[in-house]
Parts: sequence; C-alpha cells; structure tokens
Amino acid sequence: MAAALSFLLLRQRDAVGLCLFDDKMRELIEPSMNATQFPRIIQTLEQTEPGGETSLGSVFEEIIPRLKRRSLIILLSDLFDDIKPLQAALKRFRHYHHEVIVLQVVAPEEEEFPFSKPTQFHNMEKVNNRLLVDPHRLRRHYLEQYQKFMKQVDQICGKTGVDRVKLLTNESFAEALGKYLAFRSRGK
Repeated sequence: MAAALSFLLLRQRDAVGLCLFDDKMRELIEPSMNATQFPRIIQTLEQTEPGGETSLGSVFEEIIPRLKRRSLIILLSDLFDDIKPLQAALKRFRHYHHEVIVLQVVAPEEEEFPFSKPTQFHNMEKVNNRLLVDPHRLRRHYLEQYQKFMKQVDQICGKTGVDRVKLLTNESFAEALGKYLAFRSRGK
C-alpha cells in the first residue's frame, strides 16, 4: 500500500517521503520528487523488519516539528495504541493545516473473532508473548472492546477532520484505495 501510494503521488509530481516507526522513528526519508525517490522508498520498505509495539502519539510529536510546509500525511496502521495521544497528535497535525488520511489495516478475525476452539494467540510485536484462551468465554468481551475502540477512532477522526479508510487484509487494497480516491475526487 505504501509503495502504491508513493508511486501514484510521484507520478502526479508530488513530493513523497516515508517514515517507519514503532515506539520511535526508525527510518525517515525526507519528501522529494527526485527520480531516485521511488526506488529508495521500495528498498527501505523491503529491508524493514517489523519492530516492537507502536506509540503513535510520541512518534507524531517527533515528526510534526520536522514538517516544513503544509503536507498530506497518510498514516498506514492498525491504530492499536492508546487513543488519547493519537487524538492529540491528529489535532496537532490539523492545527498546522496538514491534511491527514488514516488507512487503518484490520484483519477480518479482529472484527469477527470467529474462533471456536481453544486458541493460542501470538503477540506480533512482542517475541514469545503467547496466550492460550477459551474463545467462548472471551468472544463477547473482546467484541465489545473492539467495537468501542473502533467507535472512538471514528469519533476522533470525525472531530478532527481526518479521513479514515478501513482496509481489510482479506480484500484487495487496490480496490479499497480506488473507491476512496473516487470518493475524494467527487469532493467528498
């Protein structure tokens, strides 16, 4: 998704940069329209290994002062983080007149919790962090918490004037992106 967006933006002669992070900024490619920018972004994406847990708020606090001019910020994330620092950071982006689009990546299993047998969950952000659960006992509580979180994300994005697009991992990102871009081109 990041590569496709970079390609599209560079083709329309927009400067594109990239910031990869977990709980702190790991890679930063300053925005440029240079012909070498796309290969540089691709190489960085290919060489990057997933990191630890994410801290969106603290990373954004580090990024905001680096933005020298009004920018389009595209955040590609699952957003699973403390909601208050995220809200504060989105407000700051908007305060400085940056346009923000949140592309929230969600697995269908996160939305449906389809598990019926005892299931072992692996934390992708913490090595060797596993939990065996009885899904029947956990399902209702999990879905309530998940839906509450998603509602908070919707409210925060709505209040701050941030577009949010949910991307399901089992669907074509090109199709979802195409629908969103068509929506934007009609003037929202």
